[in-house]
Amino acid sequence: MRKETNRWMVGSRGKRGVVLLAATGVLTVAAASCSVPNASPAAVPTAKRGDVQPDAARVQTNLGAVVGKHEGAALAFLGIPFAEAPVDSLRWRPPVPVEPWEMPREAKRFPPPCLQIDRKTHEVIGAEDCLYLNVWRPAAPGTSGPLPVIVFIHGGGNIQGSTSVERSGVRLYDGAKLAVRGDVVVVTLQYRLGPFGYLTLPSLDEESKTGTSGNWALMDQMLALRWVHDNIAAFSGDPHRVLLFGESGGATDVCALLASPLAAGLFDAAIIQSGGCTAKPQSRMVAWSKEIAEGAHCADAADPLQCLRGRPGEQLLRAANLLTTDKGDIVGRGGPTIDGYVLADHPVKVFARGDYSGVPVIIGVNAQETASPRFGIPWRLTADQYRNIIEQRFPATYLQILKLYPAADYSLPHNALVAVTTDRQFVCPARLYAHALARGQSEPVYRYLYTHKMSGASRFDLTLLGAAHGFELLYIFQHVEDFTHYTPTPEDARVEKLILELWISMARTGRPSSEYAPAWPTYDLRTDPYLVIAASPAVKEGLRIEKCNFWRTTYGRRRHPH
Repeated sequence: MRKETNRWMVGSRGKRGVVLLAATGVLTVAAASCSVPNASPAAVPTAKRGDVQPDAARVQTNLGAVVGKHEGAALAFLGIPFAEAPVDSLRWRPPVPVEPWEMPREAKRFPPPCLQIDRKTHEVIGAEDCLYLNVWRPAAPGTSGPLPVIVFIHGGGNIQGSTSVERSGVRLYDGAKLAVRGDVVVVTLQYRLGPFGYLTLPSLDEESKTGTSGNWALMDQMLALRWVHDNIAAFSGDPHRVLLFGESGGATDVCALLASPLAAGLFDAAIIQSGGCTAKPQSRMVAWSKEIAEGAHCADAADPLQCLRGRPGEQLLRAANLLTTDKGDIVGRGGPTIDGYVLADHPVKVFARGDYSGVPVIIGVNAQETASPRFGIPWRLTADQYRNIIEQRFPATYLQILKLYPAADYSLPHNALVAVTTDRQFVCPARLYAHALARGQSEPVYRYLYTHKMSGASRFDLTLLGAAHGFELLYIFQHVEDFTHYTPTPEDARVEKLILELWISMARTGRPSSEYAPAWPTYDLRTDPYLVIAASPAVKEGLRIEKCNFWRTTYGRRRHPH
């Protein structure tokens, strides 16, 4: 069935005219990290008849009634299942839509995180029964008619994270304030992580109807988006104005969904925040998956796949995360995979060919991404130590890099290394993605650089971190005043209002705008325009052109072919 064309979309869907089809951190606030209490696999129970309060928020979905709760001026519906638990025989199979329920179901608490190893404690947390989503809407919408919908995919490198991440006294992705202040419906969703989201084996290919395996996490996200399409009207949302956005690993997933033919028509605009449009070759994922089978002592079993499905999740997690950094951080190798089904090719190649369903896209990064403690850049660096690190990491080109990023140009050698790694990992790849998107679609593309520094009174001088990885999330979800031991400044309030208006107008109209910012130009291949998101926003051109040209010509083609 053909999907109704979005009311604010004009023209073709991509240069090839693809038709839209119907549903077919901050110091410790690092969005890619996760440290939440272990939760019971029981997840969200179905309410008993006597448990439902007569004054509770109640919504009838296509699958059954859900009973939420008031959260300030918002209604919150937490832990709504969109798929059957992916356990036992459903482990490493496409998500199965959840069976309808008869009695009203309580939706008043967050679901457990998907099974993962906590970044800080290295303990196993969460449950495999984790495919749930959360919905917030204003209790009293400010406008009549259906509200725009914004759907968020959390970060965590596809190995960690959840919708209930808590940092410095803040539920980072709680959407109550965003829903009320933006007059929108907010949805956050969970998806399988690590080996549960991306295991790829020939034996799984053989049992699959498509002849491929892996990308289970992307299929989880697509099923959640189909749930939104089918049910969000019951929450006062408009299924034809759905903005999909993600940060870090979640942004990588948003980019993969843009490139996937299976996700066509499931969202109408997208924002890619501080994440890469990357995908791994299937052969690499098969090699990783075989390592997991060996680590779980299933490689030599009579039926290795049956053996793997019988292993406890904790054992599989331990087998999947054999590599650690010198600081003991977990290294994951999960993520979007070129499988020929969910992803036919590398997203950059797909975009450059125009072989996808184009939608308006915002793509951007933060000015000091790698200043976040999770990236492990030492604070006390001398100029000589900085030089040695660059020489060790880039032995063939270190002299060129030191010339482009001399320590004398920065207040601290630490900041010079942050500049190198931020450009290499975030700023310059984002230009490549913007180029490919602008070439491949007629829908507008916008680029930003988030530069705002938290300068209010706090226990730690947050200005030293600058605009680090994940810092913008406090402002998008309207939580700056909730941040423990921090006193917001007038500049914080302006940035919070600015980014709210930009993101919400993108959801409403497909064009980001704010009374606090100059007109945001669409991306131009020749001039490289971008919006500086700060207390005093500005439009500029040519973001670190010389440096990015160096990274592109020297290293870029191996990572981002097109």
